[in-house]
Amino acid sequence: MKMHELHKRKHLREKANEEQKKAEEEGNLEDAKKFAKRQVRITKEITEQCKKLVQDMGFPIIEAPCEAESTCVAMLKKGYVYAIASEDTDCLTHGSPTFIKNFTITKKDKKSKKDLDPEIVHLPTLLDELKLTMSEFIDVCILCGCD
Repeated sequence: MKMHELHKRKHLREKANEEQKKAEEEGNLEDAKKFAKRQVRITKEITEQCKKLVQDMGFPIIEAPCEAESTCVAMLKKGYVYAIASEDTDCLTHGSPTFIKNFTITKKDKKSKKDLDPEIVHLPTLLDELKLTMSEFIDVCILCGCD
């Protein structure tokens, strides 16, 4: 189901690679750096190093069998965690009752470059304010391009 989104992301990375090369040829290092950032991929080695760091800090590692969001929501619903902090709003479509966005120190808005404060979203309140059922909310998210 996510194949279309993955192909789209691959195309965007390839386009960013072309734009980076063009910017480098023109001597525009600022644009080259911007396009290089759009190509960053998380490798298995990076993932393993991060897992080791987290374990060395004394935290457990839980690997999701499929989509991480659904595993996180299951943990939240069982009371193992208070909230899910992520930039992926799919957590809401999986039913996360409490979701925290912009949960980083250096998070800046891409357009305005202004600092963003963490934003806590309570799904029941959101559904109530939008006057939507969960099923209707999921339909709206699909129509808006949620992957």
